[in-house]
Amino acid sequence: MIIQAFSPGHITAIFSIKDTESDNILEQGSIGTGFSITEGVLTEVEMFPSEKKSVKIFINDKLADAPVSKAVADSFLNLFEENIIINLKHWINLPIGAGFGCSGAGALSASFALNKKLELNLTKNKCGQIAHIAEVKNRTGLGDVIASFHGGFEIRIKPGAPGIGKIRKIPASQDICVICATGGILETKKVLTDINLRKKIIKAGNIYLQQIINNESITISEIINKAKEFSFETSLMTSEIKNVLEALEKAGFGDSSMIMLGKSIFCLTEEKNITKVHRIMKKELSSWSIFNTRIDYKGARLIKKDD
Repeated sequence: MIIQAFSPGHITAIFSIKDTESDNILEQGSIGTGFSITEGVLTEVEMFPSEKKSVKIFINDKLADAPVSKAVADSFLNLFEENIIINLKHWINLPIGAGFGCSGAGALSASFALNKKLELNLTKNKCGQIAHIAEVKNRTGLGDVIASFHGGFEIRIKPGAPGIGKIRKIPASQDICVICATGGILETKKVLTDINLRKKIIKAGNIYLQQIINNESITISEIINKAKEFSFETSLMTSEIKNVLEALEKAGFGDSSMIMLGKSIFCLTEEKNITKVHRIMKKELSSWSIFNTRIDYKGARLIKKDD
């Protein structure tokens, strides 16, 4: 039986670190706001009898060192009595390390697929919690798992794993196109362990997110405007990113901001504007890669089951 699961990638616009308030890792994470995207991670699981338990992880058909996914697989192996070899195969069509939540999506899709393949019958929340623990322990993300778990455009109002943290959905049109540009890696682990950056992120994030959480009727455009201010105040926004965001706003595409955490930006607009947005991005960011996607409203799910 072929078991596959999919988790959408995730783009964070604003966040604040909440990883020291509780000793329970399920309650650690971040508050924030962002949205899931239709590009993400597809995961397939193979299982073979063996003399001892082990796991191999492949990304786009190449053997890979993926500590977050390995931590998830090890958790499931500990729950399974028999000695087996697991081949965990990820297919990722997003830039890795550029702010699109690949590690969280990989962990979440792996958790869903392993639960089904090993017939453990864990709840969806429990699968999400295993993925959350793996990501937080490896310092590769704090809130992507619960966001990708639910899908849509969300405000994360309480930190933690699925079933522990809380989110509020923001209505978003099915017709919105998401145009992304990325110029490389901004390693999440380095940011999350930099004392000065942490202080800036926590201070600014708390202020802007309190304004967002307290406004029950806040719009996506209002959130994105605050995201730009947050990116600038935390010193995460480079002059290169500032210039392209100003050019987009001047042209009428103000629903654009920096992606947390990556050397990347996003723009939300209608399909008819894709060519214009691409032209502006290419002019300002000639060496960056640009791609189109949409908001994913379904969240992580088992997608295929063939005999």
